[in-house]
Amino acid sequence: MSGSHRIWAIVEKEMYVYFKYFHSEVSFAVLFPVFMIWTMGIGLGEAQIDWLPEGISYVAFIMPGLIMMTVISTGFFNTGFVMMFEKEYSDAFDGLIQTPVTTEEIALAKVLAGTLKSLINGLISMVVILVFVDLTVTASWIVLPLLFAACGFFFSCIGLAMGTWLKRGYQLGTLGNLLIFPLTFFGGLFFAVSELPENLQVVVNANPVTWMITAMREIVLYGSWEMGWEMLGILLICIPLYLGAWRLFRKLVVN
Repeated sequence: MSGSHRIWAIVEKEMYVYFKYFHSEVSFAVLFPVFMIWTMGIGLGEAQIDWLPEGISYVAFIMPGLIMMTVISTGFFNTGFVMMFEKEYSDAFDGLIQTPVTTEEIALAKVLAGTLKSLINGLISMVVILVFVDLTVTASWIVLPLLFAACGFFFSCIGLAMGTWLKRGYQLGTLGNLLIFPLTFFGGLFFAVSELPENLQVVVNANPVTWMITAMREIVLYGSWEMGWEMLGILLICIPLYLGAWRLFRKLVVN
């Protein structure tokens, strides 16, 4: 069996579990954006926000960030908790590392499975939100799966690293809340980065989540194809992220 076949076999097993508990796996992807849109709609009503682009409501403005938060959370938490459960409570992990599968193949398979789950949940959130937000679908939307996959891979690498490194599930939940939510909230989810003080804009624009949400807005709200720099930055950072996650995973197996 070739390396690609071994990787796909692990991914296939991960996706089997995902679809077996599909109703619980996608609940966040469905309920979170709907709840946020509902509360924002009630809270703001018809409020006039000066910095909003002409013809775009506040609900429509935050919608790309809500979808991206679903993608990010799925990649991080799903990959991290699966890793922690297998190494602490399941014999499947011990059996897997005793097979003729390399640590590189296992780590890559775990990250690819997390990426695929992020892609599916992102698309589900997209469809659900379109029920509540009136948007015009343009040709540029065809690249959304690529964006979801890149962002899912990014945070699946972090999830694998944290799931490998940490000892208890509650630690992953705490660290995830301290990492994911601030990165997302300060990624321009609820506000326009251009409205911030200039010195703070530098910090926010260095946040990779800002690139993800900005690329999403360009595609969904403006029908633009101009996401090249954001996508390039995401992909470039994915390389050291994956290498770091793999090294932590290899250290766990060796020890």
